[in-house]
Order: sequence, then structure tokens, then C-alpha cells
Amino acid sequence: MSASNVNAQTINAQTENRFSMVGTSSASNTSGAASAPTLLHSIIKHLQKSFVLNVRDKSTQSTASITQKYSFAVLSNCAQSSECKNIIWKSNLMMEFTAVEPQGGASSLRFSVRVERLWLTFLMSLSFTSDGQQFVMKFDGLLATIIKLYEYYRQQQFDIQYLCLLILRNLAFNQSNKSKLISNRMNLL
Repeated sequence: MSASNVNAQTINAQTENRFSMVGTSSASNTSGAASAPTLLHSIIKHLQKSFVLNVRDKSTQSTASITQKYSFAVLSNCAQSSECKNIIWKSNLMMEFTAVEPQGGASSLRFSVRVERLWLTFLMSLSFTSDGQQFVMKFDGLLATIIKLYEYYRQQQFDIQYLCLLILRNLAFNQSNKSKLISNRMNLL
């Protein structure tokens, strides 16, 4: 064998070893990362904790409002990814929103107008894709809560009313959602 063939075989063997080590280390990292909570899980948990703190302790409202603002901004950006939508779906974050009663009933949460605006902005970005539209319609009580907010803020907060209408418009683009929207149209008139 010539020296150039030996050098070429040595280089190929070294390259194969490097790729096999990279593949092995990345495979072990993925299996370990699957069990650890992701950044999105942490953001959702922190956001849910800020809702509880916001209701209980009025002195932490400014810290909670900053947390909520940036958490919803990240969630709105993540709402375009199908993996992130699945994490949001499984986290039951939407249960917080469906518990909202605009009139502030005894058993319901009462968010400020600012937080309701953040929720609706997030839902609007979630409803831009067809799987996000189905996600919104599948979650029990989400459509009813959007309609309640629209009715309650009909003459008060035009930006909240506008966000509700944008979400409903986005939902109407999906053919499978039209029957549910038509059955709820009397609530909007």
C-alpha cells in the first residue's frame, strides 16, 4: 500500500469515529433532555404561579405583571410551532383563561383588563394556523369565554372587543369550525 492510501484510510477512520461519537453523545443528550422540563414548561408554570400570586397578594402585582407580559410574549411567538402547541395543550394553561368571568363572579377569577388583553393577544396568535384554530375550538369553554369577553366589553374596551373579533374571524377560516361558530352566532348579535 502506498503512503497516500494509508493516510486516506486513517483520515476516514478518524472521521467515522468523530461522527459516531457525536451521534452517541447527541443520542444520550436527547434521552436525558426528554425527561427534563423544557423552557416552555418553566415559562407556563411561572405564568400560572403569577396568576395565583396576582389574586392572593396585591403587593406582588407589579412583578407579576412584568412576568405575565413577557411570558405571554414568548408564548405568542411559540404558538406558531406545533411542538409548542402540544406542550401548551398538555399543560392545561387554558383552564386559567376559561375560569375567567368578566363580571367577576364569586367562584371565578377576575383578571385585570391588561391581563385579559394579553390572553386575547396570545389566543389571536395561536389562531393564525389551522391546527391552532382546531386547538382553540377543541378546548371546552374557550369559545364561550371569548364570547363572554366580547359581550362584556362591547361598549367599554374597543381593543378587547377587536381582539375577540379577530380570534373569531381566524376561527372561521377553518371549515370544521364553522358549524360551532354558526351555532354561537346569536351570542354575538
